[in-house]
Amino acid sequence: EALVRWNNPNRGQVFPDQFIPLAEQNGLIRQLDTAVLKKVCQQIKHWQDKGFDFGHVAINISALNFQQMEFCQSIKQITSELNIAPHCIELEITESAMMSDPDQTHQNLVELRNLGFTIALDDFGTGHSSLGHLKNFPIDRIKIDKSFIKDIETSEQDKNIVSVIIQLAKFLGIQVVSEGVENEHQAYILHVLGCNNIQGFMISKALPASEIENFVTNKIASLPDIAANTK
Repeated sequence: EALVRWNNPNRGQVFPDQFIPLAEQNGLIRQLDTAVLKKVCQQIKHWQDKGFDFGHVAINISALNFQQMEFCQSIKQITSELNIAPHCIELEITESAMMSDPDQTHQNLVELRNLGFTIALDDFGTGHSSLGHLKNFPIDRIKIDKSFIKDIETSEQDKNIVSVIIQLAKFLGIQVVSEGVENEHQAYILHVLGCNNIQGFMISKALPASEIENFVTNKIASLPDIAANTK
């Protein structure tokens, strides 16, 4: 997943929760999303030229962009110009963003999915989407919010909620990713519940693009085999 950081000369590294709301208020979020998409496509091209294939890179897209009729054409043009296949990009939308203008968002999501982009519903469980929307919207993957994962080792309620989400997704043919996984025990519980796709500090903290190649080459092999540990 591509995460945005603002390296400010006076304030140092500024995190998204501090500047994204401002960008949304003043309309700059559309330009920011475009800049991030271009940067990600350039990075994917760089990795591909060096023989690295990460499958896809996920990008968070704002509600304002998903509500624009011209958004699909814009993203299609960017990926085409940089010669990046749509399946290399996963577009993430939150539940609240999806519901802010459901008709236009649905139209755009259908078109983007038909073009070959993967669609993910981010921070699942924290918004207000209905099961009907989950069924009718073209969603390939849901990402269970970290608030349900952080206490999964001790909270039967959180464990049951996560289990229901995983089973529901399976019935609907939707893949599941659990966010905020910090240790092997959490990963083990999720594996037993049927979720084998995880994201979080157990794998790695967020890294600069320049360090990804080294991480994949030298560190992935040293990660624990959670599946083996369940036998």
